Parts: sequence; C-alpha cells; structure tokens
Amino acid sequence: MAHKTYDTPENVVELLDRLVGAAAGTVFYDSKLGGRRSVDSLWEFRSLPITPLAELRRQRLIDTLARPDEVEWIVGPRTARVRKALAVAEGVEQTGARYDVFRDALREVDPESLLRSCAVISSPERRYFAVEISTILGYVGIQAHVFSDTDRLRTREVLQEISPDLVVVLSDWLASPDIPTETQVCVTFDRGVRFMERGQLDVFHVDELGFLGHSADGRQWILYNDLYLYERSASGCLVVTALHNLVQPLLRIETEDPAEGFGLPLAK
Repeated sequence: MAHKTYDTPENVVELLDRLVGAAAGTVFYDSKLGGRRSVDSLWEFRSLPITPLAELRRQRLIDTLARPDEVEWIVGPRTARVRKALAVAEGVEQTGARYDVFRDALREVDPESLLRSCAVISSPERRYFAVEISTILGYVGIQAHVFSDTDRLRTREVLQEISPDLVVVLSDWLASPDIPTETQVCVTFDRGVRFMERGQLDVFHVDELGFLGHSADGRQWILYNDLYLYERSASGCLVVTALHNLVQPLLRIETEDPAEGFGLPLAK
C-alpha cells in the first residue's frame, strides 16, 4: 500500500496570516511579534522571530492561549520531564486532526484493518500519554489496554498471556525479544529504536507540537505538510509552525531535532 502524501495547502500564506493575527492576541507573542498582526508572504513570515522549544516550555498556559474559551482538551505529555513544561491545549479541530493522522499512519502498516487488540506498555511517567494513545486506538476500532512496566517479569507474562496484535512501546526497557511472536506490529516514538523482526510504525512526536510525521520502513519520514510548516533554523534544527491551531498558536518553534534527519529539503 502506497503511503498517503500530505501536501502543503495552496492557501498557506492565508493560513499563516490568520495564525499571526491570533498569536498577536496572546501575552506571549504580543511582544515577540513587535506589533505585527499579519503577514503577506512566506518571506515576511520567515522574518518573524524563531522561538526555541526550551523558551516555549517556560511559559504559562494562559499566556499562550488566543482562544481560551475554545479549549476542549489538555494533551497528556509523552516525555517524562522534571523541568517545567507547558501544557498543550486543543480545540475540537486540533484533536480531530491529531486522531486522523495517527489513524492514517497506522493504516500504512495495517491496510486491511486486521489489528484488533493492543497492549500499551508504559513507564509510570508516560501514563498520561499512554491513555492518549489508547483513546485514539479505540477511535480507530482497536481495543487497547494500558499496562505499567514497573514489574518486568509480570509485564512479560502479561504480554505472553494476551498476545496482542499490536504493542505500543512507551517503556525504556522493553525490547524485541519481549514481544510475543503473535504480535504483528509495534508502535514506537523513539525515532531510532527498531523491532526488526516485526512491522513497525515509528512516530515523530514532540509534546508541545503533537504528531509531526511517521516512518513505516525505518528509512523515510512522512511529514504532515498539510498540518505544519517545516523550516530549518540557522543551527540546522527543525522549526515547526502549526498551521491550523488558532486556540494555542505555535509559530516557528525550533525543536531540538536536526532537520537533516527527516530527509526533506527544508527552507532556511
């Protein structure tokens, strides 16, 4: 099955203009934008300041919201961090888009929708994100159960007992030999860890931005150009703008990931 492509919207400048207008109404971006409330071109947008992810994480949630009355969901974080983190807020449309791209990515490794059962193996620190993933899997018709990985022996026993079609790995120690032979697909978020004997969906995820892309073959990343604008910073890192998020605008966020690792010619 050929992978779905995600093309940059033809009205990307219009989307960016709306986004800048919404961001200008937040406490956080008001000073960063220097009074600018609109853009007329990609060139003008790329003249706006880049925000390092570490700086974004230091902000108060209320200072980043453009439409607080439209917040419907606070997304559980994946990364276990002791440092202060920014809560991620979504409206109905953002949640729907997040669910849909994960569903489409899963269909690339399960085109006939044959996967029916799933075990999500999670460290205690990632339990909220584990619940997020199990909820999305329920949305696509896969029964998922979340298990803590604190007791390694018991975790391995549970996996062998239930022999799920799908295993979502949110554990630092779970390895390929721990996966039952009946399991057909593993989902990972580690961008590098491979379960070579099985089908694998590796999802590129940043807590503050969401699902940014995926790989089903361990070689090529499929980036969601219809949802995000991707650039390369002067230091070579991936810079991301969420094109449709008017609830909590995210403009030119510099991630901690090298842009070259995703195999696309990104604008400087």
